[in-house]
Amino acid sequence: MGISQKLFYSFIVPLPLKLRWAGFFLILLCTASCNTVDPPPDKTVLTLTLEDVSCTEAWITLTTNNLQLPATLNLIKDNTTTKTINLITADTLLYIDSLLPNQTYNFQAISQSSNQSIKSNEIAAATLDTTSHNFTWQTFTFGEHSSSVLYDVAIVGDEIWAVGEIYMYDSLGNSISYNAVHWNGSDWELKRILYKGGFWAIRTIYAFSENDIWFSGYIRYQNGQFIELTIPDILIGWGINKLWGSSSSDLYVVGNNGNIAHWNGSKWTKIESGTTLPIQSIWGSNNNKGEKEIICIASDKVLNSGSKVLQIIDNNINELNTTGLPWSLSSIWFESQRKYYIGGDGIYTALNKNDGWKAEEIPPLLYKHTIYGNALNDIVIAGAYGLILHYNGNSWQHLMGDLSDYSNNLSVKLTDRTMVVVGMQTGIQGYQARIIMGKR
Repeated sequence: MGISQKLFYSFIVPLPLKLRWAGFFLILLCTASCNTVDPPPDKTVLTLTLEDVSCTEAWITLTTNNLQLPATLNLIKDNTTTKTINLITADTLLYIDSLLPNQTYNFQAISQSSNQSIKSNEIAAATLDTTSHNFTWQTFTFGEHSSSVLYDVAIVGDEIWAVGEIYMYDSLGNSISYNAVHWNGSDWELKRILYKGGFWAIRTIYAFSENDIWFSGYIRYQNGQFIELTIPDILIGWGINKLWGSSSSDLYVVGNNGNIAHWNGSKWTKIESGTTLPIQSIWGSNNNKGEKEIICIASDKVLNSGSKVLQIIDNNINELNTTGLPWSLSSIWFESQRKYYIGGDGIYTALNKNDGWKAEEIPPLLYKHTIYGNALNDIVIAGAYGLILHYNGNSWQHLMGDLSDYSNNLSVKLTDRTMVVVGMQTGIQGYQARIIMGKR
C-alpha cells in the first residue's frame, strides 16, 4: 500500500478532533508538494507523412516536436542518406526528385541531438507508373469559306464540345455561321448558339458535367437547353478569354484589359486585377488541406508590355514572382503545392509559386499556346505548327504534327482515354477549324 493510501485510511478512522485536523493538513501538504514537482521533459519526436508522389518525385511532410531549432537532419532513402536538411521550422514539406517510376522507396529522418540519434517513423512511397504516349488519331475539319477557327474545347464523359467560329454554306449556297460543334460519341454536329437572337464567336467553354456547361459567361447549357444569362455592366465591353470554376456557384471569367469577374451563383462581382494587360488564362487547384488556389496569367502575347502572375485570394489579387518568365505568356496549369506550369514563349515550371521560374528545354522550340494536365504523370502541351507534346511522368514526346504548315493548336483537354486538340489549319479559302482526337 502506498503512502497516499495510508494517509487516506488514517483520515477516515475516528480520531480525536486535533488529530483529524492534523491528518487533513498533512494531506494538503502532500498534495501541494506533489504539484510542485516539474514534469519530465517531453520526448523529441520526428514524424514523416507522405503527401503525394509522381513518377519521379515525392512530397513528404516532416513534423518535429520538442526539437531545438535550427537543427540538421538526414533524410534516409533505402538505408542511404539522400538529403541533408537544415531545419528551421517545426513543419517542413520535403521535395525528393530523381526517383524511378513504379518503384517503392522507404524513407526515414534522423537527427543527431545532444549526442543522441533521434529517428522518425519509416514510411514507404510508391511512385506512379508512366502513362502511355501511344494514341490513335483522327482529324476533323470544318469551314468552307472565310477563316474558321476553334478556340477552346471540353470533354465531358463520352461527349466533346468545341467552340469558336465556323463558316459554312447551306444547301442554297448561302453563308451560315456556327459557333460550336458537339460530339455525341459517334458523330459531330455543328451548333448555332444565339444570344438575344444574335450570332457571336464563342472563345471559351467550361463543363462541370454533361448537363452543366458554360459557354463564355453568357450562355449556360442545362439539361438539353441553352439558357441566356443576363449580362451585367461589369461584363460588357470586354472579351472573355477563359473560364475556370469549382462549381456553377463559384465561377471565374478573365479577359481583356485586365478584367476578372466572379460568379457566386446569384451575381457577378468585379475583381480589381491591378493591370490593363489581357488576362490570358486561369486555373485553380486544391492543396492537400482542401484550400483552393487560383492563379491567372496576364500578357499581351504580341506586344512586349511585360507579364504578370496573379493569385486570387478572397476576390483580391496577390502578385506573384515573375522572375525567369518571358513577356509572352498564354496558358497555366498546376497542382497546388506540387508543380506549376506556364506556357507561351517556352515552358516554365516552379515547385513553389513564390519562387522564380525555370525554363524547360523541351524540343521542338515552338510557341506553346496551351497546357493541360490530367495528372502529374499525364500532361499535354499544344501550340504552333501542329505541336502536340505529351509528358508521361518521366519523358516528353512529340506526338504528331509535321511542323511544316501554318497551323495552330489553341486548346487541348485530356482524360485517361481521350485527348482532344482544337485550333485551325490552312485551307483552300482562308483557314479551316480543326479537331484532332486521340484515343489511348
